[in-house]
Amino acid sequence: TTEDQAALYRLSGDRNPLHIDPSFAAVGNFEKPILHGLCSFGIAGKHILQKYGDLNPASFKSIKVRFAKHVFPGETVETHMWREGSKVIFQLKVVERNEIAISNAAVELQGEWATRALPAAAPAASAPAPAPAAASKAGAGFQSEAVFATLENLIGTLPAAGRKALVTRTKAVFEFNLTNAAGETRSWYADLKNGAGAVGAGPSPVKADMALTVSDKDFVELALGKMNAQKAFMSGKLKVKGNVALASKLEAVLKLVGPKAKL
Repeated sequence: TTEDQAALYRLSGDRNPLHIDPSFAAVGNFEKPILHGLCSFGIAGKHILQKYGDLNPASFKSIKVRFAKHVFPGETVETHMWREGSKVIFQLKVVERNEIAISNAAVELQGEWATRALPAAAPAASAPAPAPAAASKAGAGFQSEAVFATLENLIGTLPAAGRKALVTRTKAVFEFNLTNAAGETRSWYADLKNGAGAVGAGPSPVKADMALTVSDKDFVELALGKMNAQKAFMSGKLKVKGNVALASKLEAVLKLVGPKAKL
């Protein structure tokens, strides 16, 4: 973004002084005026339109986001995106402060763009594409990659006091053993019991208090609140080992990714 981005966006008709007047921004505990949320929204939308929609507005059926943090004019923003069928899951990151400004966001594609095949995997000799987060490196071919990358980023951007409070509240280590459509198995963990908390790929480095075994697709549905965990458990789609009483605490953690998540 540019230093005068908010002043330019103001010409669209949104004249809220929060975005132009330093004294008014100070009332909101901001060190200076912040960029309009819809401006950040528009930047992320254009990135996705360029990548998956050929810059054609007709490619979008819908777009939904959650505004998580502010952006200051002049800061650099990155849009991290993952294609899942006809949907593109994404988040907007402020590079300078390593904070997620837009989270829990998705674009639903339509028409030819919704059915267009994903690009073929790069040859083995090619350099790997940069991953948005360490947790995603071991998750190629898994829809859940986006869930754990988002969770890792969200926890990582909490202030120290916020992370300590989350660990104090949760006091548990969770392990997730997932199987994708190709029959491949991967694990992730969320350690919200030790230190400042951590989310990563692979089996938990410390003993998990609760371990979940579920398909990659069903876990995404659970995390986004689209599947009832009790029904999944009763039908055998979800298997749980360890302290089942921690389900309510895991539910609270997953709400950081999807507000409707319920276990």
